Amino acid sequence: MYRFQLASDGFRVIQAFDGVQGLSAVFEARPDLVLLDLRLPGMEGFTVLERIRSEPALAATRVLILSNFGEPAMLERGLALGALDYLVKSRTTPVQLSMKVRGLLGGDLAD
Repeated sequence: MYRFQLASDGFRVIQAFDGVQGLSAVFEARPDLVLLDLRLPGMEGFTVLERIRSEPALAATRVLILSNFGEPAMLERGLALGALDYLVKSRTTPVQLSMKVRGLLGGDLAD
């Protein structure tokens, strides 16, 4: 549902189904923003975020965590690792996510 809203709002969406595939897509596509879940098969989201931040060419990539985990410790860890924000899926509608993405991109459409 999030993907469809973002696409209908003009964002180019590349979807990955596990952490390894997601990290590979980030290296290949160099997106303006990464929406990152924390529970991913193959490689957890925090590890993906750490790898993005450790790669000089990707270090400035904007990352927004969108996860089912709403615990304060998870939020703190995500922000400490360099995510711009942390949204909980059960509290975020597709329209709210699209508005947040637009705000993080400064109104520009994602690549």
